[in-house]
Parts: sequence; C-alpha cells; structure tokens
Amino acid sequence: MSKNLVRENVPLSRFGVLVAQLESIGASASQQSPDPLLSFDLLSDLLSAIDEEPQESILLWQRKCEDALYSLLKLGSRRPVRHLASVAMAKIISRGDSISIYSRASSLQGFLSDAKRSEPQRVAGWFKISFSVFFDTENYNI
Repeated sequence: MSKNLVRENVPLSRFGVLVAQLESIGASASQQSPDPLLSFDLLSDLLSAIDEEPQESILLWQRKCEDALYSLLKLGSRRPVRHLASVAMAKIISRGDSISIYSRASSLQGFLSDAKRSEPQRVAGWFKISFSVFFDTENYNI
C-alpha cells in the first residue's frame, strides 16, 4: 500500500508517461490491434528514456512497464516491435530489480505449457528476453 502512495505523490517523469502510454495500448488491444508504427515509436522513446532515467524511477515503474511489455509481446506484434519490446524488457530488468527475471521466466513457462506452441512468433520474443538478460545484458544486440 505504501508503494501506491509513493507513486501517487511522485511527479510523473518522461519514463512514467511512456509506461502509461504503453499500458493504454495494451488495454485498448481488445477493441483494436495495436498500431505497429505507434508501438515502434513508443518503444524507441521508451528505450532512450530507460537510459536517461535514474534508477529510483526505474524501480518505481518497473513492474507496470514489464506488464505492459509482456502484454504487447503476448498480442503477437510484428518482428520490429517484438524486438524493441524484448530489448526494453531486458534493459528494464538489468537497470531495475533483476529478481523479476524469475517471475518472467515462470510466465514464459506457463505460456508455453498452455498449448500455445503453435504460436512461434509470440514465443520468439520471450526467448529473446531470456537470452538477452542472461547472456548479453550489456549490449542488447539480439
């Protein structure tokens, strides 16, 4: 509960605004599929904001950002969007709280076991996240 109070009293940073926009794309996906160009631009801005943002702000918005990126990947976005979302996920985990990689790996395991193996494009983003975080967290050249 105290985290919610802290989040309400903190001024919204550029990073927080981008996370909120990313959440709105995921929330509106039930009515219409996300616009690939809008998603690509938003993720490009998010990547630069992650580099510029202080770690305290990253930690404050990390969970919401991860959830929004996860929903974008789960929607089955196109390859450039999946790539940027995967890189953003890797960066956010490496700059923020790295313990969340375990919950994300668990989500991947659940996603794969839910008989969705016939959707290789959606799963591809998750493999990129896992490998980039475990093996290439400094370069993100996937």
